[in-house]
Amino acid sequence: KAHIITSLVEHKAVIMTCGHLDALEHTETTFLPVDSFGKIKLKNLEEAIKDETLLISIMYVNNEVGTIQPIRKIGKLLQKINKRREKNNMPRIYFHTDATQAMGYLNCNVDYLGVDFLSFTGHKIYAPKGVGVLYARDKSLLVPQTDGGNQEGGLRSGTENVPYIVGIAKAVDLVNKTQKSELLLTKKHRDRLISSILKIPGVKLTGHPIDRIHHIASFIIKNVEGEAVVLMLSDLGIMASSGSACTSNTLSPSRVLTAMGIRAENSHGSIRLSLGRNTKKEDIEYVIEKLPKVITRLRAMAPK
Repeated sequence: KAHIITSLVEHKAVIMTCGHLDALEHTETTFLPVDSFGKIKLKNLEEAIKDETLLISIMYVNNEVGTIQPIRKIGKLLQKINKRREKNNMPRIYFHTDATQAMGYLNCNVDYLGVDFLSFTGHKIYAPKGVGVLYARDKSLLVPQTDGGNQEGGLRSGTENVPYIVGIAKAVDLVNKTQKSELLLTKKHRDRLISSILKIPGVKLTGHPIDRIHHIASFIIKNVEGEAVVLMLSDLGIMASSGSACTSNTLSPSRVLTAMGIRAENSHGSIRLSLGRNTKKEDIEYVIEKLPKVITRLRAMAPK
C-alpha cells in the first residue's frame, strides 16, 4: 500500500479523502498529532516516513484557528530525504499543501515552499465561490476522477466554467499586486481585536500566538455556547462562526480543537472572527464594544 502522511487538523477535503482511500485499502495514512497551538512537529513527520511513503499533505494555514505550519521547512527536509531515496533507487515523496487560507497573505511560490502540489479555493481571495486551483509540478502524476471528455488537459471532464476561471485568474493577479501596507493593516486590526477580547474574563485564544495568519482570530469562551454567541452577534450585524465555517452545521466538538487537547465542553464555546481587506477600524471597535455584552448576557441566562 502507498503510505500517506497528513495531520489531524487538515480540512475535511483531505481528511475524508485519505479515509476513503484507506477504506478501499489503496493506502495507509498516518495522521500526525499537533501541539496545543495546532502545529505539527517536524520530528514527528520525519519519524513517520517509511519506505512506502509517497505523499505528504500538510495545510499551510489552519482554517479554524489560523496557525501557520512550517511548510518551507518541510519542503527543505523532503529535498534532503528524496536525494537519499534517489540514490537507493526508492520512489520520491511528493508534497502537497492546501494553501487556501495563505493566499493573499503568505508567500505561496511553489519553488520557495518546495511543494509538488498546491491547491486553493477562489472565494477566499474574492473570486467567485465555486472555483479553485490545483497546481501540479508534474501533471502526468494525476489521474482523472471523472471520465467522459478531454477538458482541462484531459484531467477533468465537463464544460469549463469560463467566467469563473477568468474570475479566479483576475483575483490571483490582484493578490500579486496586494500592497504590504494592506497586510500590515489587517494584522494590526487582528491584534487589536485579539488583545481586547482577551481582556474578557474566561476567554482564551486558540491557535499559535505568533505563527498566525493575519485575518483569523479564534477563541474559547468559557460558560457559553459558541452557537449562541454567533446568533446574538448576527442580530447585531456581526458575522462570526463557531469553529470552522465548513462544519458550522454540526454540533459535534471541533475535530481541530480536540486534536489540540481542548476538552469537548470547552470547545463548544469556540468562536472565530475573520477579517478581510474591507475590514475597517470602526468594525473592530464595534465588535470590541458588543461582544462583552453578549457574553455577559448569555452567562446570566445560563442555568446555575
